Amino acid sequence: MRKALPLLSIAILLASAAGAEGPPPGTPPAPAEADGPPPTPEELAKLLADMKKEQEEFTKAIGYRPGPMTGDMGLASITVPAGMQFTDGAGAKKWGELTTNPVSQKEIGLVGPDDGRWLVLFEFDDVGYVKDDDKDDLKADELLDSIKEGTEGFNKESRIPAGLPPMNILGWEQQPTYNEAAHVLEWCVRAESGGEPSLNFNTRVLGRRGVVLVTLMFGGEVTLQQALPEFRELMKGFTFKDGERYAEFREGDKLAEYGLAALIAGGGVALAAKSGLLGKLIKPLIIAGAALLGAIGSLFKKITGKKSE
Repeated sequence: MRKALPLLSIAILLASAAGAEGPPPGTPPAPAEADGPPPTPEELAKLLADMKKEQEEFTKAIGYRPGPMTGDMGLASITVPAGMQFTDGAGAKKWGELTTNPVSQKEIGLVGPDDGRWLVLFEFDDVGYVKDDDKDDLKADELLDSIKEGTEGFNKESRIPAGLPPMNILGWEQQPTYNEAAHVLEWCVRAESGGEPSLNFNTRVLGRRGVVLVTLMFGGEVTLQQALPEFRELMKGFTFKDGERYAEFREGDKLAEYGLAALIAGGGVALAAKSGLLGKLIKPLIIAGAALLGAIGSLFKKITGKKSE
């Protein structure tokens, strides 16, 4: 699937050369204009066919299923409405492999709109029951310092040796908030790496046996303000199955060795590890291929007067 990037770049170049509107949100920047004659209708048709084939292969490999449906994530489920697609933990792991993003082996699901404007990764960490005793003592400034410290350590140990630019924490986009009734923790860190901005919107849903890590991913021209309302609506359909809810804790269940503050502080390392997955969501993938195919299809029709197959 890594051949998808050149195809998308070529498509954007063709659209640009023909005076079409700019590429859809999140697509890679257009390469420099190439010398030579403009593409023929046959070349455009082949390009469309190749892109469609790669999109179909990608979707098949991931195992995406269209909504409306109920997405089964083992100990939890989520209601997937029409216009969105879902894959389970195995598909989420495959997505990570195909898009060269880190695979934690904790993935339980992946959900997003059909046009790929944002995506939600679900993971489960079986750390045990996390007590929320520190819910009224989440000191934002101290937590931010802890995130910065953890990120600096990860930079030295992993990112820089791997040839990646360091991740720099700039501040809070949204300070930590905890919904005691729903047992949901949220925060958003603003960062940058190599001059590229990155927003890491984190949700942690506490359960009886551990924590569901929910990462909202978006990129290109899509902003947090645009993606967040749709994400929150989607999360209304998330639920733990019977016996897995936070309120169903029983004496003798495994207890986590830390509380809410540590969940947040640990998010700094997660941001540094997943920086390629956030902010540059659609850099190597073809999830947004459907939107781009529509744009190229319109271009094909303008040039040839025919509908693309």
